[in-house]
Amino acid sequence: MNKFRLIAKQASPKSEQKKALFSRSFVHQAVFAILTTTIPLLVLTLWFSFSLQQSSSEINKFYKLNQQVDKELTLLSDTLKTLQEAHQNNQLLQDKKLEDAINFRWTDVKNIANGLKNFSDESAFVADLQQFITKLNFVQPKDASFNELWANYHSLSESLKHWIEHQLDSANEQFQLRQSIFFVGLALLVPLLIATSLFLIIRIRNKIYALENATNQLGLGKWDLPISLSGSAELQQLGEKLDWLRIALKNQHEEKDTFLRHVSHELKTPLASIVEGTSLLQEQVLGPISVQQLRVLEIMVRSSQQLQSLIEDLLRYSGATKLGQTNQTTDWKSLQTELSAYFHDRQQSYSIDIDWQTLERGIQLPYLPCKLALIQMISNAIRYANQTVWVKVKVEHQICIIDVIDDGVGFTPVSATRALEPFYSGPKNLEKQVENNEFHHGLGLTIANECSKTLAGTLKIYPKSGGHIQIAFPLQEPQQ
Repeated sequence: MNKFRLIAKQASPKSEQKKALFSRSFVHQAVFAILTTTIPLLVLTLWFSFSLQQSSSEINKFYKLNQQVDKELTLLSDTLKTLQEAHQNNQLLQDKKLEDAINFRWTDVKNIANGLKNFSDESAFVADLQQFITKLNFVQPKDASFNELWANYHSLSESLKHWIEHQLDSANEQFQLRQSIFFVGLALLVPLLIATSLFLIIRIRNKIYALENATNQLGLGKWDLPISLSGSAELQQLGEKLDWLRIALKNQHEEKDTFLRHVSHELKTPLASIVEGTSLLQEQVLGPISVQQLRVLEIMVRSSQQLQSLIEDLLRYSGATKLGQTNQTTDWKSLQTELSAYFHDRQQSYSIDIDWQTLERGIQLPYLPCKLALIQMISNAIRYANQTVWVKVKVEHQICIIDVIDDGVGFTPVSATRALEPFYSGPKNLEKQVENNEFHHGLGLTIANECSKTLAGTLKIYPKSGGHIQIAFPLQEPQQ
């Protein structure tokens, strides 16, 4: 057993070394991937640049050598011609000075021939040159056979020029070979670099999409689904933090819902007793009541209705953040019919007309969020309108836009800014006064704003004459 433990301890450094070599960090992986593709490409480019410079230097060297060889061979040829002409003239004249000049020229030919040794060590050229020099050394100028010398000269010249041409061809072949290697390397490394770049772009895009989905999940209130981001170490750590945030938000909303349920339950219990007691007193079951007592009962009934409305809207506000989890949809025509019936009595009480303006009767909308948001928006418009409330619906680029407009005083810049705050109530003196004036507690537009968030949309309030509230949200793609 101890032996196995010892082996495990000895193996652990290797595993740690392996983990260190292959980091799970996305930054390290990206740097490693870029270096593995760019460094070979850089090395290949530097090698080709050096090879190009080297090949150019070699070719220039042989071109210069060719020019020098041509110059020396031309000089040797001219000297031989001069020597041959002088030799022919001396055979006729037998002049001592001319013979001395021929001997001097003969020495020049030997020196030029010996100088050709520095140009090449190729075997054929060396053999021809050695034969030419031997001929010059062992033959006297007066006994020279210029036909043999010219034959040796031409053989020497051809072998030297052939060697230079061979060297130039070899240099060109080496350059073409290096050029081919460079292009083949580019053909392999450039697609590899492009593939690596595309791979990194796709990975980054996937990470952004995963992060966007996780944040959308938090924004839509889907706190029951755990958040787990796979991939690099940074993304996993971010996923753990987002999941911790999800749990915290879930606990917070559960505590809020629990608190609201408890509060509503605690309020409904005494409220039911108050309503039942006032009903008995109004029906005079316990005996006749005076006019003053009847007024007190009316105040109690109205206060009970206000308290009941407050409790119901608190529960709606609590449930507004969960409406996005429902998949129930309805068409606009059905929703309009339901809302018209809902506001029928209130329209008569406030003497308000609702003008429904839309050509998009067939669009499918999320049922509960749209219904609750429109109830709050239209209720707010009815409360401040003079005669008419307009409800306009249109669709632009798969974005549903619903405008609720009234002909009242509208929103001031201050009230437009604060109207979405919970429990903010507008000026009471601007509300329409009717016999059964409803209690306004300042949660209506806040609830509508929460509904717009569940629809991944926005709610805007325009500060101008005539109330104007707009909600816009993307339409869901129809399921196939």
